[in-house]
Amino acid sequence: MRMMHNFFRIGGVAADLPHGWIDKCLDFCDYFLPEVAEYQKLITRNPIFLERVEGVGFIAEEEAINWGLSGPMLRASGIPWDLRKVDHYECYDEFDWEVQWQKEGDSLARYLVRISEMIESVKIIQQALEGIPGGPYENLEARRFDRVRNIEWNDFEYRFISKKPSPTFELSKQELYVRVEAPKGELGIFLIGDNSVFPWRWKIRPPGLINLQILPQLVKRMKLADIMTILGITIGVLVIVWLEREISAGIQQRIGPEYAGPLGILQAIADGTKLLFKEDLLPSRGDIRLFSIGPSVVVISILLSHLVIPFGYRLVLADLSIGVSLWIAISSIAPIGLLMSGYASNNKYSFSGGLRAAAQSISYEIPLTLCVLSISLRAIR
Repeated sequence: MRMMHNFFRIGGVAADLPHGWIDKCLDFCDYFLPEVAEYQKLITRNPIFLERVEGVGFIAEEEAINWGLSGPMLRASGIPWDLRKVDHYECYDEFDWEVQWQKEGDSLARYLVRISEMIESVKIIQQALEGIPGGPYENLEARRFDRVRNIEWNDFEYRFISKKPSPTFELSKQELYVRVEAPKGELGIFLIGDNSVFPWRWKIRPPGLINLQILPQLVKRMKLADIMTILGITIGVLVIVWLEREISAGIQQRIGPEYAGPLGILQAIADGTKLLFKEDLLPSRGDIRLFSIGPSVVVISILLSHLVIPFGYRLVLADLSIGVSLWIAISSIAPIGLLMSGYASNNKYSFSGGLRAAAQSISYEIPLTLCVLSISLRAIR
């Protein structure tokens, strides 16, 4: 949903699933479950790992509630609270799955909850794929609009489907809070209406940041090295980078990252080493000044584009009539910075990498620009 928000439509989706996609997804589930056992063999049963996380960062049940923790942080402290079970939303009640929780409340318990949730997530995916409904998917909005107008339709629904004019409605003078279970915890949206088309107050409760507010209490009288254990940064980054390479390689059908070393771990080690050192290394035979200016050009173009991007109703740094065109023009400067750094390195491989990065950036900008211009022309009409 976060990455493919344009796929969903009123009453269905934009296109049918690619041929064979469900089978590939089920194959991945069958592949992933044995891999979790391998992860547990490498990490969970490692005595060095257990010594570093067991009994560290303890959060009692009452503390977890008082600090407003949610998600795996809350469930690791002995509270089996999952909004998918509590609020019974979507179709989760139709699936056979259990809330994963631990009662120890330390860093090891939080790790075990996340490992168990991987297995439960695969079970949910498998059941959802087996029960996915069929039916038409093309032009659902248009076909619904072509029907005889239902007398039960309200004016807002009619305008939303027909797109004429843009739908708006007044928010009544009341408070509303909705919530869902996100991977890191409770994601909530809080609205206060004031009988206008704009909310008087709109607050998003992030699932992850709120869990960090207990950190100052946890690190008291702790060793500096234990802070990383409590945050889960060290292992978390390695596992996430590794899984990202594995999953991306599987989607893009790139064999290398999947088989570079045992379980494809060599690719993750190479990426981790690059992330640690690449920003601090300067080519000895290159143009140092030009090499350093390149990243600045990229960052400056991004910062300048925020001049015309509205952050809220009537909240924009420079309210220009040509704001969209200016934003497109400023954003197109970024590939120049990529080329500058590649050229200034005085290395054909680095220059090829700069060309590739610039080409990829341009490939994103062209369809984005066409979409923005089409919306702008529509607004002018």
